[in-house]
Amino acid sequence: MKKFNLIILSILLINCSNNNKNEEINSNNLNGNVYVVGSEHIYATVWKNNTSTYLPQGTIINGIFVSNGNVYSCGNYGNTAKYWVNNSVYPLTDGSKSAEATSIYINNNDVYVSGYDGYIAKYWKNGVATNLSNASSVSVANSIFFNGNDIYVAGYSKPNSNSWSCTSKIWKNGIASNLTNGSNNSSANSIFIKNNDVYVAGFEGFYAKYWKNGIAFNLTNGVNYAQATSIFIDNNDVHIVGYEQITNNHIIAKYWKNGVATNLTDGSTAATATGVFVKNGDVYISGDEGNITKYWKNGVSIAISNGNFVTESKGIFVQ
Repeated sequence: MKKFNLIILSILLINCSNNNKNEEINSNNLNGNVYVVGSEHIYATVWKNNTSTYLPQGTIINGIFVSNGNVYSCGNYGNTAKYWVNNSVYPLTDGSKSAEATSIYINNNDVYVSGYDGYIAKYWKNGVATNLSNASSVSVANSIFFNGNDIYVAGYSKPNSNSWSCTSKIWKNGIASNLTNGSNNSSANSIFIKNNDVYVAGFEGFYAKYWKNGIAFNLTNGVNYAQATSIFIDNNDVHIVGYEQITNNHIIAKYWKNGVATNLTDGSTAATATGVFVKNGDVYISGDEGNITKYWKNGVSIAISNGNFVTESKGIFVQ
């Protein structure tokens, strides 16, 4: 449900555990399965529990949703945005412009994907695009969520490609609202709706933060650069993950519950937390520490790659 780009100050915007890379993603025994998505080496990858599967015609997966026994994911191959249903691939763009599919959501068996094409923010319903912005700005849709019949998308925009400062925003049924005023660089990375309240995780300036119905709450003190990358609401608890950059080479993966921070790593190796999902009271967090992709269950780290190749996680789903 979210998309995350690692931004470290100056940047704005294998052996795997299974040797059969053509293994079909299947729906057997889905209950309790942990899915993490991202990339391994140069391949779009889904980890189901500790087993990785490479999807065809892809270099990275940014989002995942599991529904009715099917695994839906989205990402890109070069400049082409696309989504997958299990191992079947569906291109969303023609590759003529820079494009990316960032987040995926299933509603009444319809497939909704957020992203951009030629830096026009948009979402696709069953492959048919709806523009959220136009060519007068550079805009990206990072995350998509449904509430009843309403479609919510979170992302950012900036006046042109040479501008440093982005404005966080949300679109409700295609109508844009700004979360920030553009005076500081910002992005809305993840959106979640609960009891008609709209929660968004992201950053502004050096602050990791979230917004509830447009009201901002800082998660960090602004001394170190930080981002909130993913948000999940369970009952009345607000679960957020992200990272804080202590020095250039020391980045700590972080988890906040109702604004109270927990370090997932000690900073000795660069680390990020990229996704969060709560199931039956258990908190699952995807992330990376050094060359190892992993997830944490209730704070306990579980490695799902072995470090032989560069890997990157983008999100998590538990079914």
